[in-house]
Amino acid sequence: MSKPFPESYDEARLRAFGLLQQIERSRSFADEAIDRAFLAAPELRPLDRSFIHELVMGVLRWRGRLDWIIRQVLKFPGKKPDSRVQDILRLGVYQLYHLDRVPPSAAVNESVRLAKSIIGDERISGFVNAALRTILRRKEEFVFPSLEKEPLEYLTAFLSHPRWLANRWLTEFGVETAARICLSNNFPPPWTLRVNTVKTNREKISTALANLGIPILRTHFSPDGLITGKNTFTEGRK
Repeated sequence: MSKPFPESYDEARLRAFGLLQQIERSRSFADEAIDRAFLAAPELRPLDRSFIHELVMGVLRWRGRLDWIIRQVLKFPGKKPDSRVQDILRLGVYQLYHLDRVPPSAAVNESVRLAKSIIGDERISGFVNAALRTILRRKEEFVFPSLEKEPLEYLTAFLSHPRWLANRWLTEFGVETAARICLSNNFPPPWTLRVNTVKTNREKISTALANLGIPILRTHFSPDGLITGKNTFTEGRK
């Protein structure tokens, strides 16, 4: 049976794991750590870079929700697993919930392979396998805290924001506004382009991109800006 994606995607997952560990240890900015990693690995294909970037930023952005889901299936809810196991599980759960083009079987199996490669303990890889398969089986069953009854837990778990920040926004803005801020803050900004007006103009670029099927909006304030929803990762991995 052929693999769903090229072998390089196994390496991409390993690199994403390494970046998550590095960012946590050094408390560095994620975008700077990713840029440095890419500069040190010029052999990486653009598609691999997009996949790594998606995994790292996705896990960091949704870590509160991912951890909440993981805690629902752990046999020792009061105890945190090893940080390496945490990041392997986070990567697996992120793929299960957020990456439609990664088959669930690949998300689980590659996470188990990652655990075997990094930790080398059959008990740990078995634990990762059991946890992710349980989450996959119960994927639609998890009930998150209610915004109305438990607003702080909702913002920290479902909308994945730090507890201290969620609490501050609840105090300053109230429940509904705080929830809207968190929801908006969870999604990456669209790609914004500045047209080089020395060589062309915004109308020509807009037409060219539209002909390629790329959705385009004109920026409100800048006369030279375009906003596009085109995403290399989602468009490229078929």
